[in-house]
Amino acid sequence: MHVQTRIDDGHIACVHRRSQPEPCPMFQFMRWLGGGRFGDIHLGRRLKDAKEIVLKLKIEHVIYSILHNRKNKKLDHFPFFHRFEHSVNLNYTEYRDGKSLDSGMDKFNFLAIERLGPDCSKLLDHAKQQELYKKNSHPNQEFNRGLSYTTVVEVGEQLFSALKYMHEKEIIHRDIKPQNILAGRGKDRIRNIFLVDFGVAKRFKEEGKFMKDGIGTRVGSAHYHSINLMYDDASVRDDCISAIYVLVELYKSKLWWEHLHPNNEDEEMCEMKTEYLDEDKWADEFPELVPLCKVLVELHITLFDEMPPYALIKTTFDEMKTSKFYKDQQLDWLIEENGFKKLW
Repeated sequence: MHVQTRIDDGHIACVHRRSQPEPCPMFQFMRWLGGGRFGDIHLGRRLKDAKEIVLKLKIEHVIYSILHNRKNKKLDHFPFFHRFEHSVNLNYTEYRDGKSLDSGMDKFNFLAIERLGPDCSKLLDHAKQQELYKKNSHPNQEFNRGLSYTTVVEVGEQLFSALKYMHEKEIIHRDIKPQNILAGRGKDRIRNIFLVDFGVAKRFKEEGKFMKDGIGTRVGSAHYHSINLMYDDASVRDDCISAIYVLVELYKSKLWWEHLHPNNEDEEMCEMKTEYLDEDKWADEFPELVPLCKVLVELHITLFDEMPPYALIKTTFDEMKTSKFYKDQQLDWLIEENGFKKLW
């Protein structure tokens, strides 16, 4: 159930800090962007430098999510992010201002996070609408009708780097899809890829051992699910399998099983996913992506309690960068003629 935490535009968030007796004005709400089951998302700005940010809010009483530490039921998905706090710049805090809220609920927790660019789904839609595969003369125009080979390799390398970092922090995402992979914003960050939305993420280890929730606890988007989820709980290998499906979609412009309804045709989708573990099938369409198929096969023989073969994955992307299709650092959205600028 979505609990509305919408704040009027222009409202100032006054943050309570232990070091200061009075609330400190810190952020301004500029525009409501949307919301979900954990609360609403607003575009805002930081008062000290006017930098645009995103404010993700939740009311204090909202039901705790499955992200908590199982030994401490009081932790919800905001403190969960503190596992990253020494490496990621997060502002996690709360504010009170009863005058601005008619409901009387005046206590909020929120994250102030970096504002990013469009997600990979929007980037792919633009590439398809503009038929960039023709405009940019993709070498394999019959099957490469999405983003360019170079762009897919660059996105893939950064995505797996993010997954490796996250898995080393003992967190599994469980919803890897194009909508949760965003480009950066600004000249220093526009080449970067960011993994977002940890709404169904969870810790996968307790006391050094891999944990299971039990079969039937599948979450996330079925088109990107690993076939392992048909008979086992999600593990770190399955994040990586989903990531390869994303890369195929970005390159091909669609997945082979895109036409199947995720709720009604689970078995047929699973059969197709199994069918495309065959390198020959990949070679028939795009031999340039066969190295990714080899990784996919390796991930399917990775056990539930094993870490993904990240050394192999790194070697694979290094190999793919030696392809004649690869043009160093030529990301599709950095080419002005491609018209991606309007998405930012």
